[in-house]
Amino acid sequence: MKAQIKRGTVREDGKVFWSYHNGGKEYWVTPDKFVFNQERNGKWAKQNAEKNIKNAKRWNRENRERYNENKKRSAKNNPDICKNTQLRNKFKITLDDYNKMLASQGGVCAICKHPCGTGKSLAVDHCHKTKKIRGLLCQHCNTGFGQFRENREYLYFAILYYDKFCC
Repeated sequence: MKAQIKRGTVREDGKVFWSYHNGGKEYWVTPDKFVFNQERNGKWAKQNAEKNIKNAKRWNRENRERYNENKKRSAKNNPDICKNTQLRNKFKITLDDYNKMLASQGGVCAICKHPCGTGKSLAVDHCHKTKKIRGLLCQHCNTGFGQFRENREYLYFAILYYDKFCC
Protein backbone atom coordinates (compact mmCIF):
# COMPACT_ATOMS: atom_id res chain seq x y z
CA MET A 1 0.00 0.00 0.00
CA LYS A 2 1.30 3.42 -0.98
CA ALA A 3 1.96 5.80 1.92
CA GLN A 4 -0.79 8.38 2.35
CA ILE A 5 0.13 12.03 1.88
CA LYS A 6 -0.90 14.16 4.84
CA ARG A 7 -3.10 17.20 4.25
CA GLY A 8 -0.98 20.36 4.35
CA THR A 9 2.15 18.75 2.91
CA VAL A 10 3.95 21.27 0.67
CA ARG A 11 5.70 20.07 -2.46
CA GLU A 12 8.65 21.68 -4.27
CA ASP A 13 6.52 23.91 -6.52
CA GLY A 14 4.78 25.43 -3.46
CA LYS A 15 1.45 23.65 -3.94
CA VAL A 16 -0.20 22.23 -0.83
CA PHE A 17 -1.81 18.80 -0.65
CA TRP A 18 -5.55 18.99 0.05
CA SER A 19 -7.01 15.50 -0.48
CA TYR A 20 -7.42 12.45 -2.68
CA HIS A 21 -10.21 12.58 -5.25
CA ASN A 22 -11.97 9.83 -7.22
CA GLY A 23 -9.74 6.90 -7.96
CA GLY A 24 -7.06 8.11 -5.56
CA LYS A 25 -6.02 11.11 -7.67
CA GLU A 26 -4.06 13.68 -5.64
CA TYR A 27 -5.54 17.17 -5.36
CA TRP A 28 -2.94 19.93 -4.80
CA VAL A 29 -3.87 23.59 -4.30
CA THR A 30 -2.18 26.95 -3.89
CA PRO A 31 -1.47 28.10 -0.32
CA ASP A 32 -4.27 30.71 -0.62
CA LYS A 33 -6.77 28.09 -1.77
CA PHE A 34 -5.65 25.78 1.05
CA VAL A 35 -6.40 28.48 3.67
CA PHE A 36 -9.72 29.26 1.95
CA ASN A 37 -10.72 25.56 2.00
CA GLN A 38 -9.85 25.21 5.68
CA GLU A 39 -11.86 28.30 6.63
CA ARG A 40 -14.81 27.20 4.49
CA ASN A 41 -14.79 23.70 6.00
CA GLY A 42 -14.53 25.13 9.52
CA LYS A 43 -17.54 27.39 8.94
CA TRP A 44 -19.55 24.53 7.48
CA ALA A 45 -18.68 22.30 10.45
CA LYS A 46 -19.90 24.94 12.91
CA GLN A 47 -23.10 25.59 10.97
CA ASN A 48 -23.81 21.86 10.56
CA ALA A 49 -22.51 20.48 13.85
CA GLU A 50 -24.79 17.41 14.01
CA LYS A 51 -24.08 16.40 10.42
CA ASN A 52 -20.35 17.02 10.93
CA ILE A 53 -20.29 14.78 14.02
CA LYS A 54 -22.24 12.08 12.18
CA ASN A 55 -19.80 12.25 9.23
CA ALA A 56 -16.79 12.13 11.57
CA LYS A 57 -18.16 9.08 13.39
CA ARG A 58 -18.82 7.32 10.10
CA TRP A 59 -15.29 8.10 8.88
CA ASN A 60 -13.85 6.87 12.20
CA ARG A 61 -15.70 3.55 11.84
CA GLU A 62 -14.75 3.11 8.19
CA ASN A 63 -11.11 4.07 8.79
CA ARG A 64 -10.53 2.51 12.21
CA GLU A 65 -6.81 1.87 11.69
CA ARG A 66 -6.03 5.44 10.58
CA TYR A 67 -8.32 6.83 13.29
CA ASN A 68 -6.40 4.90 15.98
CA GLU A 69 -3.04 5.99 14.53
CA ASN A 70 -4.20 9.62 14.56
CA LYS A 71 -5.40 9.35 18.16
CA LYS A 72 -2.11 7.81 19.31
CA ARG A 73 -0.07 10.46 17.52
CA SER A 74 -2.23 13.25 18.93
CA ALA A 75 -1.97 11.86 22.48
CA LYS A 76 1.81 11.59 22.15
CA ASN A 77 2.22 15.10 20.72
CA ASN A 78 -0.37 16.80 22.95
CA PRO A 79 -0.59 14.84 26.24
CA ASP A 80 -2.12 17.69 28.26
CA ILE A 81 -4.80 18.42 25.66
CA CYS A 82 -5.60 14.71 25.41
CA LYS A 83 -5.80 14.27 29.21
CA ASN A 84 -7.94 17.42 29.53
CA THR A 85 -10.36 16.12 26.87
CA GLN A 86 -10.62 12.71 28.57
CA LEU A 87 -11.28 14.28 31.97
CA ARG A 88 -13.92 16.65 30.57
CA ASN A 89 -15.71 13.90 28.65
CA LYS A 90 -15.68 11.29 31.38
CA PHE A 91 -15.83 13.25 34.65
CA LYS A 92 -16.80 16.83 33.66
CA ILE A 93 -13.58 18.25 35.19
CA THR A 94 -10.57 19.96 33.63
CA LEU A 95 -6.91 19.03 33.85
CA ASP A 96 -6.52 22.07 36.12
CA ASP A 97 -9.19 20.62 38.48
CA TYR A 98 -7.37 17.27 38.44
CA ASN A 99 -4.03 18.92 39.25
CA LYS A 100 -5.60 20.86 42.15
CA MET A 101 -7.03 17.61 43.57
CA LEU A 102 -3.64 15.94 43.13
CA ALA A 103 -1.90 18.79 44.97
CA SER A 104 -4.48 18.73 47.79
CA GLN A 105 -3.72 15.00 48.24
CA GLY A 106 0.02 15.66 48.28
CA GLY A 107 0.48 13.86 44.96
CA VAL A 108 -0.42 10.47 46.47
CA CYS A 109 -3.34 8.02 46.55
CA ALA A 110 -6.21 9.02 48.85
CA ILE A 111 -6.30 5.50 50.36
CA CYS A 112 -2.75 4.10 50.63
CA LYS A 113 -0.95 7.48 50.65
CA HIS A 114 1.60 6.29 48.05
CA PRO A 115 2.21 7.50 44.50
CA CYS A 116 0.93 5.17 41.79
CA GLY A 117 3.44 2.31 41.60
CA THR A 118 2.58 1.48 38.00
CA GLY A 119 3.92 4.79 36.71
CA LYS A 120 0.47 5.88 35.56
CA SER A 121 -1.32 8.96 36.82
CA LEU A 122 -3.76 8.53 39.69
CA ALA A 123 -7.26 7.44 38.67
CA VAL A 124 -10.28 9.65 39.29
CA ASP A 125 -12.42 7.74 41.78
CA HIS A 126 -16.13 8.49 41.53
CA CYS A 127 -19.46 7.11 42.68
CA HIS A 128 -21.00 5.26 39.76
CA LYS A 129 -24.52 6.11 40.94
CA THR A 130 -24.19 9.84 41.60
CA LYS A 131 -21.09 10.49 39.40
CA LYS A 132 -19.66 12.50 42.34
CA ILE A 133 -15.86 12.53 42.41
CA ARG A 134 -14.38 11.23 45.68
CA GLY A 135 -10.66 11.62 45.06
CA LEU A 136 -7.66 10.22 43.22
CA LEU A 137 -6.52 6.63 43.69
CA CYS A 138 -3.58 4.54 42.56
CA GLN A 139 -4.35 1.69 40.20
CA HIS A 140 -4.20 -0.94 42.96
CA CYS A 141 -6.57 0.87 45.33
CA ASN A 142 -8.93 1.86 42.53
CA THR A 143 -9.15 -1.71 41.26
CA GLY A 144 -9.47 -3.14 44.78
CA PHE A 145 -12.18 -0.67 45.72
CA GLY A 146 -14.07 -1.52 42.55
CA GLN A 147 -13.86 -5.25 43.29
CA PHE A 148 -15.92 -4.64 46.42
CA ARG A 149 -18.57 -3.10 44.15
CA GLU A 150 -18.50 0.15 46.17
CA ASN A 151 -20.36 -1.72 48.91
CA ARG A 152 -19.58 -0.48 52.42
CA GLU A 153 -20.73 -3.73 54.01
CA TYR A 154 -18.37 -5.81 51.85
CA LEU A 155 -15.47 -3.56 52.81
CA TYR A 156 -16.38 -3.88 56.51
CA PHE A 157 -16.54 -7.69 56.32
CA ALA A 158 -13.23 -7.75 54.43
CA ILE A 159 -11.62 -5.86 57.35
CA LEU A 160 -13.15 -8.30 59.87
CA TYR A 161 -11.90 -11.21 57.78
CA TYR A 162 -8.43 -9.70 57.58
CA ASP A 163 -8.29 -9.12 61.36
CA LYS A 164 -9.45 -12.67 62.06
CA PHE A 165 -7.05 -14.53 59.78
CA CYS A 166 -3.99 -12.34 59.35
CA CYS A 167 -1.05 -12.36 61.74
